[in-house]
Amino acid sequence: MSFAVTLRALQQNHADAWCKALRDIARYMGTDAETGARPADAEALRQELAAVDGETRLLALSRDAAPVVRELAVDALAAFGGDAARTRLLEACGDDVLEVRASAVGGLENWPVDREVVEVLLIALDDSKWLVRMRATRALAAVPGANVDAALITMLLDSENYVRTTAADALAVRPPEAILPRLRRLMQQPSPHLFDAAFDVMGRIGVEEDAAFLARVGRFINWSQPGPVKAWARAAARAIRARQRQRR
Repeated sequence: MSFAVTLRALQQNHADAWCKALRDIARYMGTDAETGARPADAEALRQELAAVDGETRLLALSRDAAPVVRELAVDALAAFGGDAARTRLLEACGDDVLEVRASAVGGLENWPVDREVVEVLLIALDDSKWLVRMRATRALAAVPGANVDAALITMLLDSENYVRTTAADALAVRPPEAILPRLRRLMQQPSPHLFDAAFDVMGRIGVEEDAAFLARVGRFINWSQPGPVKAWARAAARAIRARQRQRR
């Protein structure tokens, strides 16, 4: 693909043309949502854009007055990469507009890990909007560290189901020995009606002692909303014991 048409569109004085060009840049240079890999020709396309000062234009559009332009420009910068893009993404994580903020936080996923990026993502976990919290949770999934483990455990009790399930997916692929003690302590929290994702993680990484606990929850403990809680607990206990049988 040539970016000649895209670059011409970026230079026009027409927001619709900018938006299409920005979408194309994010589509053809960005990471795959499932694998995190970039297209094989992404670096060649980046050099083509850089040769005509496309980075400067992307940075300018990421500060446009129109929120939709800022949002799409942030997506394009995340695909473009580089130090200037990183700095702008970190700034945009504090944008007043939800969609811009969420795009910036999501754009930091698969970014090289450093303390400043991690700090911004941890702050985003407290955002008032669930979309930002979910994207921050996903972006932290591959980041090691006890502070990140603790933060992801906390997100298992988020009020929004999408955030909880994203946290569960992130925790299920981390070292069980680092997660299980914290997860067991979580069961002492007075929020059993939010334990769907927590039980899911325990079912995916737990051991026999966890299965025994979950079976007791499923039979006897009269927590609030006992029907769903007991059903989740029983399902998690079955998952642990099925996995143990497969290993024998």
